[in-house]
Amino acid sequence: MSLFANRRKNTNYVTDKYGYANPIYYARTANPYLKPFDSDGNYLYDYDISSSNIPNPKQGFNIFEERANTSKETLTTAINAIFSADLRFNDHWKLSSQVGLQWEQAGLEQYVGNNTFTTRNLREGSQYWDNVNRYINMSSLKEECIKQLTLQHHK
Repeated sequence: MSLFANRRKNTNYVTDKYGYANPIYYARTANPYLKPFDSDGNYLYDYDISSSNIPNPKQGFNIFEERANTSKETLTTAINAIFSADLRFNDHWKLSSQVGLQWEQAGLEQYVGNNTFTTRNLREGSQYWDNVNRYINMSSLKEECIKQLTLQHHK
């Protein structure tokens, strides 16, 4: 019988649906001349990373703010047991069997601060339904209408 026990704790940052909290990915879309902080130490935001061609002043992104105000922690506990059995009939014949059993428990804790791109992005694009009606964040609807009118005007 073999018995193994394992407990892992991984910490990371919460990523938005665009993956901008990953510095490697963000570096491909970031403005290289944008300073992350102003002279008073306040965050400066990149508004050109929006998913559309129109910058959205309500969804500015600063990678340092995002990494300072989000966290993701995964805690995994596992126990593995392997049981082996051999039955030898003679010098030429043997029957072997092995059975494994595993128990695993994982916990995930995420924190997204109020003043982060992830929260602003969720807030701006939010919509929900009850059993009959659909409700849309009005600023998102207004921006979508402007995009549609702009596209129709350019045709």
